[in-house]
Amino acid sequence: MPDCVDEAYSLTWISSFHEPVLVRVWRVGNESFMSAKTLDSKGWSKFGSVNESHTRSLTKSEWREIKDLLPRAGYWQLSETVDEILPYDGAVWLLDGLNARQYHWVRRRVPKDQYAEICKRLIQLSGLETPHGLYLP
Repeated sequence: MPDCVDEAYSLTWISSFHEPVLVRVWRVGNESFMSAKTLDSKGWSKFGSVNESHTRSLTKSEWREIKDLLPRAGYWQLSETVDEILPYDGAVWLLDGLNARQYHWVRRRVPKDQYAEICKRLIQLSGLETPHGLYLP
């Protein structure tokens, strides 16, 4: 991230049968932004090139909502990985965060509870049409 970025969170969603999705939100001073992309591949092989891309400013309430979801999920305290019963076909939900004090990432195959809420909300805010709901419990 450029030095001017005060805080950033990135969701990488890679499913078995659908296009990968990348959503990044970041804040510079009092302004916040979002970039969302889908790639033109499916599964875990070559990711291909950008298929669809959106960038926009976030409203203050959208940024505040994201910021409120993080402590509810205990994001900064979650372990990076956990032992999970892996589905035969599924998705990986990787959320990494950076602020002035720390960097942290969390990866789940079957996201639950508030962690799933953060991931879902980032995809919803992106405006991308995705079948992400098929990969949630």
